[in-house]
Amino acid sequence: MLPTLKKTRHEVETLISARATEAAGLIDQAAQVTDDHAATNWRYTFERWRDKTRDTLLACYSTDEPAEQFTSAARRPRAGAIALGPVPWNLHHDGRVQRVRDGMNVLRSLLDRLELLTEPGAAGVVAEADDTDDRDADTSKPPCFINEVSHEWALRNRPFLELVFESFDQEADWPALHGMQRRLIRAGERTNVTQPAYELPRELGYREAPPDERVVLSVFALRYVDAAAAILDDFMRVFRLAVDRYRSTARP
Repeated sequence: MLPTLKKTRHEVETLISARATEAAGLIDQAAQVTDDHAATNWRYTFERWRDKTRDTLLACYSTDEPAEQFTSAARRPRAGAIALGPVPWNLHHDGRVQRVRDGMNVLRSLLDRLELLTEPGAAGVVAEADDTDDRDADTSKPPCFINEVSHEWALRNRPFLELVFESFDQEADWPALHGMQRRLIRAGERTNVTQPAYELPRELGYREAPPDERVVLSVFALRYVDAAAAILDDFMRVFRLAVDRYRSTARP
């Protein structure tokens, strides 16, 4: 069973992103370490970050699983040869740097899965969903699974979301940012897709790393795209089928 969130999705994303940014800073600092004394000081900083990140995850999730998953990655020694004598300081240091990277990968994975989790006060909303299509509801109010800031952003940037989905629908793949902008320029359209792509809220999707920088929309973002109605209907039918089968069988 997936854990639920103790805080809003936006708050959890902000906290985990802060710990991931600190991890990137730790890796940068590690590159400047040139002796045993500096490595020891860096290790203390690493251990404080590791403990702080574990406390952050415990404060964000209803179960210990995410925190334990992170701790396992950040503490796990890397596999290697058994030392027959004293181990040079730089080997210990390199191993700790790798554990920072492993921990950071766990944080990124948790961020990627945030949209699947239930916020406080919204337990059971998805499981109890009926056949009502909330795209016909009052769009001035955010749905339960989107915070108000992301909802207002989506309303302001609907043309951008529609362009991204149109490219996806035509090419069966999410569009590369610069290729999409270039096609618009060639078609004589002055729409700027770069700015909204860089501002895209995490709840609504993400922009992949260079060089492709593909723009990927979440299921939540497709709620704001009329042309995506058929895909969303198919998604909900499959989702409800999966829930029904999960409830009706003892097999995992």
